[in-house]
Amino acid sequence: MSAEGMAVSGGELGQVVEFEQGLRWRAWFPDEEHVAASSFLRDLGASGCSPATLRSYGYDLLRWFRFLHGRDDVGARGAD
Repeated sequence: MSAEGMAVSGGELGQVVEFEQGLRWRAWFPDEEHVAASSFLRDLGASGCSPATLRSYGYDLLRWFRFLHGRDDVGARGAD
C-alpha cells in the first residue's frame, strides 16, 4: 500500500495517516501500515464511532508501539 497523496501527522518513529477513502485513519509503524492496528481501527469504525475516536485510538496505538519498540518487543513489529 502506498502512502502517496495522504495527509501525515507526527514526526517521531511511526505515524498516524489520514486517507480520503476507505479506512480514514491508519497507524503506520515504523514506515509501513501496521496491519493489525488498521484491522482493529476498521472494526472500531464499523461500530459507528466518530472519525475523531478512530484518530485518537490510532495515536494511542502509535504511542504503545513506540513504547514497545524502545524495549525491542516483537509486538511493535506486528504479526507477520
